[in-house]
Amino acid sequence: DTETADDAQSYQLIRKEGASDEETIAEIQRLMQEVPDKAILLPSSDGLVRLITHPEILQILKEISRRPRIKEEWFPRAIEQCMKYWIKCAAHLKAHERQLVAADVPVNQRELAVSLAWWATHYGNCFSSDVLLRAKALRVGEMLASGALQLASLNSDAEKAYWQCQEFLCAAKFGLENGEDRDLIIKAMQHCLSLSQGTPVHGEWKKDCAQLA
Repeated sequence: DTETADDAQSYQLIRKEGASDEETIAEIQRLMQEVPDKAILLPSSDGLVRLITHPEILQILKEISRRPRIKEEWFPRAIEQCMKYWIKCAAHLKAHERQLVAADVPVNQRELAVSLAWWATHYGNCFSSDVLLRAKALRVGEMLASGALQLASLNSDAEKAYWQCQEFLCAAKFGLENGEDRDLIIKAMQHCLSLSQGTPVHGEWKKDCAQLA
């Protein structure tokens, strides 16, 4: 992957400890304006397309807006802008799934469901009601379940598997709290629990899955 000149400048700002709050805020505002207003699609060699759910600009925006002195005000704003992009991606995924590379679909489902549910759960009180309503309308828990049921294994790294567990459970709870298909969501979580057998996260996942049921 190559960095654009603007991306490179943003990364330099992340690393620049002495950057003023004014510089940082100006960069956040610039990045927020440049978050794509529609889902990014890249052509695939088979005539299908790939959906880019987490373009680099979102990661840069999140990192810069996490700076301690400005985080309280600007991180929720940055995340809400990311949410708007993920909502557009999820809507495109639902409407045009057959046009996407088939192997990507469950990955896209998991990525989008986790991001939408995680940030809605942790920062939802900072978002506009429209953003939350649109996220809930996407049936995020069912989206996560559809993607999770296609998993053949969990992340091989113990710490990453732990966070995978936490993120999946967050999306499952989000869906259940919004009246989504309980049987489908529980089935997917039980599938993930079976994949966790013999791993360090099994005990934690079993406890949390029991609470869901």
